[in-house]
Amino acid sequence: MARKTKMRDPSQFDLGRVQHGPRNMVVFMVGPLGGLSGGDLHALRLALHWKQTRGKVTVMAPRSILDNCPQELRDSVVFARVPLDSHGGNVWTYSLVVLVRAIRYLIVAPPAQVSVAASHVTADVAMCFIHRVLYRSRPVIFVHHLIATAGRRRSFRVSAARIIEAVSLILARRSSAIVFTGDPAAYSELLRRGFSESAIFLTGNAYDPLVALPPRSYVQEHPLIVFCGRLCEEKGIWDVISVARGLRDAVPSARIEMLGEGLLHNALVARIAAEGLINVSVRGWVSEAEKWTVLRRASLTLAPSYEEGWGIAVGEALFAGTPVVAYDLSAYSHFGATLIKVPKGDVSRLTSTVIELLLKSELLGRATASVEQAELPLWEKILEREASVIEDSYFSRGTL
Repeated sequence: MARKTKMRDPSQFDLGRVQHGPRNMVVFMVGPLGGLSGGDLHALRLALHWKQTRGKVTVMAPRSILDNCPQELRDSVVFARVPLDSHGGNVWTYSLVVLVRAIRYLIVAPPAQVSVAASHVTADVAMCFIHRVLYRSRPVIFVHHLIATAGRRRSFRVSAARIIEAVSLILARRSSAIVFTGDPAAYSELLRRGFSESAIFLTGNAYDPLVALPPRSYVQEHPLIVFCGRLCEEKGIWDVISVARGLRDAVPSARIEMLGEGLLHNALVARIAAEGLINVSVRGWVSEAEKWTVLRRASLTLAPSYEEGWGIAVGEALFAGTPVVAYDLSAYSHFGATLIKVPKGDVSRLTSTVIELLLKSELLGRATASVEQAELPLWEKILEREASVIEDSYFSRGTL
């Protein structure tokens, strides 16, 4: 039985030292690995919308985020440059980098009435918690998905991650934060952890880019398959390698481009080199403009994730008009029949499905036509709803 925790209504918070003036927002992104994740982009979109419609915004983010952020956001949001922006491919070095960033953020973060954690990782949530103590700001936390509901196999690493996640959720609950999640399983788990139902809001995600889509330009004779996501086991990077092995013999003209960064980057590159897979390239982080250009060139997008909160990369591929072959996850249910789904973890089926689509042009053509007719949500409506939730919860009874 869930332990009941007495919660304060977020709208009852005293504005404290930032009681008067415009409704300013500070966004914390302490832990990104060298570029924008889908969740980071969602938080930045909210920040941009808030600045355009409500008040000043400051985004505390590492230099690598600034370098990869869309131009429209760089021009509209203030970024804080901090030292040690490279994680160095080592978990201990990365942890030190996060600590240095957090200390730097505490020094330079301005007062604001709303503080936003781009994710529920401990570093982001701790910054919101401390900012609330210092300035009595109102915290907003995005929970993309929870390890507790992901069904990961038990290991020392997973056990440690669950403990760290529990600390994050305790801080979030004690700060009486508004929580946005697009994952029904995470919603239920948060309630079980003692969060007030009035503090959790189911949201969604949109996939339209800030700039016009480039023209569609895939070449059927030389098919391109794209993987877009964090380079970690949960995203199924080793399954991508298995697909590459199958393509090497069955469709030698096909190639795979992997977009994204993560702590397994070096291990992934080493595996590809060791197996002599010349049909795979790891491009790392690319700009938003380049990402959309690659998606528009692709014949297929490969999404072998074992866990997802929203499936942002999948939605972006669909918005680009590219068919997606993915494992069947509950997080993808809102895409309906648009996805080409295979059972989770069935690498053989994943590989054979990709090969069949590339060899049978009529199948790929029907899949592409289906994607092009799909109706997907747009950012404007989602962001305005989130901003209104923050406003109604925190400012409806406050003195501005």
